[in-house]
Amino acid sequence: MSECLFCGVKGQAERLCGCDVCTMCSSGAYSAGLQRWGLELSEERWEETTSGDNPQTRHVLRVTVKYPSTLRLEAHFTREGPLNRVRKFFGHKEMPAGDPLFDRFVWVDAEFQEDLAELLTTEAFQSAVMELVSSGGVRLGEGWVRITRGRVDGDLQAFEVATPAILLAVQLEQRGRQRA
Repeated sequence: MSECLFCGVKGQAERLCGCDVCTMCSSGAYSAGLQRWGLELSEERWEETTSGDNPQTRHVLRVTVKYPSTLRLEAHFTREGPLNRVRKFFGHKEMPAGDPLFDRFVWVDAEFQEDLAELLTTEAFQSAVMELVSSGGVRLGEGWVRITRGRVDGDLQAFEVATPAILLAVQLEQRGRQRA
C-alpha cells in the first residue's frame, strides 16, 4: 500500500513519472491534489493556420501549473537533437544532470542553479521531464511549469499532457517547502 504523491490518498497506486500516483489522479481528477499542494492549473487554447499550398489548422494547448513556494527556477527542457549539437559547437552550454541516459535524451537550457542541479539527480524529476520532452518541451519560470502542445489531427485534452507537468510542480513545491 502506498500513498499518492499528489492527493495523499493511501491505497493502490501506479508509478507515473517516477512517482506513486493513484488511479483518480492519473486519470485527470486533480482537484484534491491541486488543493493539497496549493497549485493553480490553467489552460489556454488557440488555433494556428499553416501557410503554403496546403494550409492546415493546428490546435494548440498551453497548460500552466503555478506553485506557491518561494522556490524560483528558470529552465527550458527540450529533447536532444541536431540543433543542440550546433548550439554546443558554438559554445552554448547546457546544465548536465550527470545521468548519461537523461543527458543524451534531454537538453537543459539553464544557468547553474543549486536547487535545479539537485532535482536533476532524482529519478522522479528526470522521469517527469523525460515524459514531457518526449512530446515537446517544458519551461520552468518564476513559480510555474508550462507546456505547450500542438496537434493538426484533432483537439488536445488537458489531462493528456497536464499530469507530468503537475507532478513536476509538486516536486518543485516539495523542494520549496523543504528549503523554507
